[in-house]
Amino acid sequence: EVLEQLHMTMSDAVGLFLKQIILNQGIPFEIKIPTELTAKTLEQAEKGENIKSFDSTDDLFEDLGK
Repeated sequence: EVLEQLHMTMSDAVGLFLKQIILNQGIPFEIKIPTELTAKTLEQAEKGENIKSFDSTDDLFEDLGK
């Protein structure tokens, strides 16, 4: 939705991100240590727990809108 408002494709956004990595000589945003909730969620994901899968991007975005 955001990219659409910016009149950008996903490919455009990824290309822009990669150019920023080159210009910044690193990731162009701050990376922080995850919160306790985020760390727990990542750990569960690595174990395959509480994982959702979708048959289409439409199904994914419908679920995200809930």
